[in-house]
Amino acid sequence: MCALRLRRLERLMNVAMGLYFIYLGWGLLGRLRTIAPDIPFTAHGATSKELQATCGAHGYLELLMEYHSDPITAFELLGLDPNARPFFPSENSQQPKDKWYQELHTLVDKRYSELMEVTEAARDQRGGRGDADPDKQYKAAITMCAELLAKDKSRRFYMKTFLPMLAATIRGKDRGCVWPLVQAFHRSQCEATWATMRRADELQAKVITTSDNCR
Repeated sequence: MCALRLRRLERLMNVAMGLYFIYLGWGLLGRLRTIAPDIPFTAHGATSKELQATCGAHGYLELLMEYHSDPITAFELLGLDPNARPFFPSENSQQPKDKWYQELHTLVDKRYSELMEVTEAARDQRGGRGDADPDKQYKAAITMCAELLAKDKSRRFYMKTFLPMLAATIRGKDRGCVWPLVQAFHRSQCEATWATMRRADELQAKVITTSDNCR
């Protein structure tokens, strides 16, 4: 009986978190549409640390995608707001001397620890271990997204170039209809980087179809 209650509670928590991320994430992307990206994008080569961090994190987001409401940015996955303190305005958290710099890193570390703790607890309830752990890829996504936001140069590139370009790609589309566009954007911006990371084949095999409601 106790195990049944725990499973029911876990399902309810997952549904609630999913609905929250849909609401939060769509609002955040809506606000990002007003930000002009830093151009030229080509200043960062396929093997640059900025693109490897960004495309690595977004590669995991794409592989994890099962539903059209699933997170499409590192901020959505971590439940953080790029348009609120300490991320915005970015001038207050770019360098160690900036007044919100330490607050930003503390927040990212805290959110990372919270999500990993919840995921580990859920795994222990199911008895998952090692390579058989069904949450292994999800934990890798959490780690990559947290590292992307914690590294100063990568975060700056992500917020000032990559995210505004992504937002422009899906502008005017319903939230439940954007994943095919997101995948096409990933391939246009990250394919060469994924090849250097030996993940191109794995991600090319991922098929994301358009939702019936969007056709």
